[in-house]
Amino acid sequence: MLHHFASSPKLGLPVSLLGAGMVAAMVVGVSPAAQAASLVPQAEGEVNVGFASPLGGGSYLNLNPLIDSVTSLIDPSTGTKSRLFVDRSGTANTYGGIQFRSNDLGTSDASGNYWFRPVAMLANGTTPLMENGQLEVGTFEFKFRNTLSALTVNWFDTEYFNARAGVGTSYTVKYGDNTTETVFIPAGPNRNIQTTTLFNVSSITLNLGEKYGRTGDGVNFQVDVPEPSMILGLGALVAVGLVQRRRTSEE
Repeated sequence: MLHHFASSPKLGLPVSLLGAGMVAAMVVGVSPAAQAASLVPQAEGEVNVGFASPLGGGSYLNLNPLIDSVTSLIDPSTGTKSRLFVDRSGTANTYGGIQFRSNDLGTSDASGNYWFRPVAMLANGTTPLMENGQLEVGTFEFKFRNTLSALTVNWFDTEYFNARAGVGTSYTVKYGDNTTETVFIPAGPNRNIQTTTLFNVSSITLNLGEKYGRTGDGVNFQVDVPEPSMILGLGALVAVGLVQRRRTSEE
């Protein structure tokens, strides 16, 4: 059973199946990127990831009903639990000791879209912050109320991966058949956007960014649920790709 494909930066299609992807887009009649329902709250604020209360008072954002819970885990590169926010470019926000400027360097794609934004902490959930709130590093487990037929994760600004050490942004997915898989996201150029689509997902743990030296690699992310037409398109893409592979092997 094919559980996933990883796409190339910005193209949103698997490198080995670009030709098939064009066929799939024609089958559904639209671009796959346009057919997704975002699981990112469409408002700025803090997400409840297991801390007693949000920084700066107020309340946590409401999550999409498809998400059962989001839990902050100890991140291997910081040794602490991170907080999680929703942010977009063009607005400034203050949450206790955290200050997001309207145009923070490297933290937004400048599209005005909402992104989950991790914030690394010096201690679990407390200030002062590492790199003044501009180190987007954290490990979060998303559990879903039901197994999702398809799930898309968009990664923003993944620039670091040490293949020898096996260190970098990665995800561990648990499928509906209880099998698991861990995959690393390759490094890309500054402000790159990469997309991963997974099928039959019951939960996913995202290990985002890396702290190294005085700075690090910060990564924002989005989580989307493809709509039925996109799922059909992806199915066509996979089917055509498998046929192409079979023909190649036979030759």
